[in-house]
Amino acid sequence: MALSLRAAASLAAPPAHLRPRRRATSMVRATVSPPPALDSRRRPQNVSGEFFVDHRCIDCATCRWMAPEVFKRVDDQSAVAAQPTSEEIRTKALQALLSCPTGSIHTDKPTEDILQVQNTFPLPINDDLPGVYLCGYHSENSYGATSYLIVHPEGNIMVDSPRYTPKLANQLEKLGGARYMFLTHIDDVADHRKWAERLKCERIIHSGDVEDITADAEWKLTGNGPWNIGTDFELIHTPGHTEGSVCLLYKPLKALFTGDHVAKSEESDDLNLFLMYSKQSVGVQLDSIRKLLDVDFEWFLPGMQTFECCTYELPPKFCFIVGFVNHIIFYLEHTSKCVPYFTRRRTSRSQQNYKGMATESGMQMYMPRIQLLRLSLQTTETKEHLMITNFKYMDSKIKGRGGYAVPEKS
Repeated sequence: MALSLRAAASLAAPPAHLRPRRRATSMVRATVSPPPALDSRRRPQNVSGEFFVDHRCIDCATCRWMAPEVFKRVDDQSAVAAQPTSEEIRTKALQALLSCPTGSIHTDKPTEDILQVQNTFPLPINDDLPGVYLCGYHSENSYGATSYLIVHPEGNIMVDSPRYTPKLANQLEKLGGARYMFLTHIDDVADHRKWAERLKCERIIHSGDVEDITADAEWKLTGNGPWNIGTDFELIHTPGHTEGSVCLLYKPLKALFTGDHVAKSEESDDLNLFLMYSKQSVGVQLDSIRKLLDVDFEWFLPGMQTFECCTYELPPKFCFIVGFVNHIIFYLEHTSKCVPYFTRRRTSRSQQNYKGMATESGMQMYMPRIQLLRLSLQTTETKEHLMITNFKYMDSKIKGRGGYAVPEKS
């Protein structure tokens, strides 16, 4: 049926008794009410000023490691604790604004600087990790997980999926696009199909994490590996968080991409294991972490991360393992405090495994594995490698965000 437009005069007027009454006019001119102020979305925990965080924050911590000078965790969500005090810090805050998976970061008025900041992505991580970039543009579908791009002469590799945006796609194509998209596990696949269509890249995922959303992946790893991509990349099966969790080792730079297998704790210098969201038992995760004792890495780049300055007194591998062991022991001893939160989210089988750890017998079940880890730390490395060495977690600057680095010997 075609739509025809007629002159208003051809429309019959309604009867007089159905016509709306005219209101008495006044000398006051009517005005349109302004839209609610943008500040109405501002969390009260924000300090006053240009930047603020709204109530939709999912507490993924992205902004807190991208611009720690500005954003802090307050009452289980991010908030602006201090307004930027320099152009460098303001740029980092705008990068966090663009990367926020829920768009929860705002400025009190539009800023033209945002267009320039878009061109800074992907972000170089560190001068000691040439060709490794943060993609930014985190996705709510992966709970704000971090995606990386590794530029390599035999073909670039994207690690996990950022939120798809044409602007980021254009920037990635300037660096050569991606030959492969390596998906560490099912939780962080986000917009993988859109990226595969745009970049024509081949997706790699373990068969243990193949579901409907990843069924069309070009490469499905089977078995326990390891597998290789060329000569420079090794894929290490690390089940526990999910059945198909896999870490990627970039051997020339000794950089380990861990997905959600493990990450640095935001509250302390220890590492964090996402037991609340693990789909397998702690025993499986302990066995997976032991594999990393034999891996030659000096940097680790997790999917969930906090880049804060901290100082260790051991090389990174041992911080990595010792921190993990301490984390496990803590949860074995304090599991009962975590069970109510956990049981709302996991299957009945996982609930039984997790509740079992709260008992003395449950703790003893995992102690042999912990002792084996400790024994490995003492016997599998040379005395020189165990020497106390000062090194720092790299400062989170625009040109230098990144994981652990052992300093050169003086």
